[in-house]
Amino acid sequence: MSVKNSEGIFGLGFSEADAQLVLLPVPFEATTSYGVGTLEGPENILQASDQVDLYHPTYNEAWKAGIYQLPEDSRIKAWNFEAKKLVDEIRSSAATDKSKAKIDQVNVISKTLTDFIYEQAKERLSENKKFGVIGGDHSAPLGSIRAHLEKFPLMGILHFDAHYDLRESYEGFEQSHASIMYNVLQMKNLKSLTTVAIRDFCEEEATLADSDKRVKSFPAHQLFDWKASGTSWSDICEKIISTLPEQVYISFDVDGLDPTYCPGTGTPVPGGLSYAEASYLLRRLLHAKKKIVGFDLCEVGASEFDGNVGARLLFELSLLCLSSI
Repeated sequence: MSVKNSEGIFGLGFSEADAQLVLLPVPFEATTSYGVGTLEGPENILQASDQVDLYHPTYNEAWKAGIYQLPEDSRIKAWNFEAKKLVDEIRSSAATDKSKAKIDQVNVISKTLTDFIYEQAKERLSENKKFGVIGGDHSAPLGSIRAHLEKFPLMGILHFDAHYDLRESYEGFEQSHASIMYNVLQMKNLKSLTTVAIRDFCEEEATLADSDKRVKSFPAHQLFDWKASGTSWSDICEKIISTLPEQVYISFDVDGLDPTYCPGTGTPVPGGLSYAEASYLLRRLLHAKKKIVGFDLCEVGASEFDGNVGARLLFELSLLCLSSI
């Protein structure tokens, strides 16, 4: 295959059997706490992906190993709408025993989704394929991270985000987008969690990040201070990469970028990475011979520009992952 045929993600037209990388769309945003629209992120990326040129000077023709996006499973949106209805009812009423019961229902739905994604990831990983999740909000990849950690117990996580996502729960929701990395840290065999571009967090999260030796933080203000004092982005990337083990899972919340690149994301925060900075760090992982075992890309919004940026970032993550075979 040398040219696009306008079918499938990036117009590649691979079947799942022929693809080395399988992508799962997860249109779920039931517990989002600010903006909405990431529900449409996977479809928005898919529609924009046909505009992405296949040539890349760093990754060459890594796409030829095959990239396939699974069709959206109708159960995911059904779970989303069921949970979102409960969330809206909870937020519009005073705290009562009835609200507590609804919160419990939302938590059950979230766990059902996590278990479903875990099984999807585990199945593909057992076939020695690479697996990626496309959110939806950042709660989406928890099951996939769990499956990856079972197969790759020595892996660490590289986490791009404006937020730590280290809240034990948010509004009572135990698997919200604000709790994904708290839940990941409960997986005791996780070796390391390196966070990049964090710039909006609470004291509870800062305390947990400081107290857990597995967490290595590169908050946005520190990155800016280093650059302002003359440290090159190349040297900063070296500092970040030095905290990672050989096997790396990438969890990329698009609000890790400055919101000029992702204005429709759910919880935008000014002052993030430029697209070029993020892309450079990803390419440095390849040069450092890190093995990218899997990834997720979450919180892409519903606008045309968000989809365009999301599709290009997804392509780069996919090529990096396939270059690690």
